Amino acid sequence: MRNEVTLRGLFVPLGLVALATCVTDPAEFVETVLIASDSIVSSSDPIEIEVVATNVGTSSVQVDAHGCPQLFMVMDAQGVVVGPEPVACLAVLLPPRTLLPGESLGFSYSWSGGAAFADGAQLPEGLYQVRGWVLVVSGGQVYTNTLDVRVIDILNQHK
Repeated sequence: MRNEVTLRGLFVPLGLVALATCVTDPAEFVETVLIASDSIVSSSDPIEIEVVATNVGTSSVQVDAHGCPQLFMVMDAQGVVVGPEPVACLAVLLPPRTLLPGESLGFSYSWSGGAAFADGAQLPEGLYQVRGWVLVVSGGQVYTNTLDVRVIDILNQHK
């Protein structure tokens, strides 16, 4: 007698059912953290943003190690992604990096309040949320904590 399960008229070998249920969330074995050097940013005073991934599991995992495009997003009050500004990057050609258990990998960026879809434009003054992510190969994106950052316009404050 074969071990089979009938699902709505389909025969599925039990091994495939077990495989499908063993898929885990990559956030269970990769912890991500977003760190910002300041909570206020302007075109004349950029902040440093770092996204750190740590393998908290018991097996090695592969993460995309190129960091391109930037591994963070800036969202307005409605949750719409409005930054950072796009940058050219050749590092996308780098192979994935294997993180051993307990090992961390950080990605650092300088951001001066640039908008995502405007050539060289700054975001309007206001409060924004910054969130990072890391791509786990064969697992998907693992998101960081969210930080509040205020964009200010230094030039208009001196007029």
